[in-house]
Amino acid sequence: MSGFFALMAALTVSTTLWLSTSISNGSSSGNPRSKHVSVVTMLLSNELGPQEVE
Repeated sequence: MSGFFALMAALTVSTTLWLSTSISNGSSSGNPRSKHVSVVTMLLSNELGPQEVE
């Protein structure tokens, strides 16, 4: 169960970082950090299962 909470926490942090980076730059394209965070978020979503993937 603790692993699930760890994944949720990491996903929340990744999403928050991605949003804050996108807002501060006006666009997520062309930014290595945003791209990295997007990839991490996607990987975490895959780990959580298909029901979490949009």
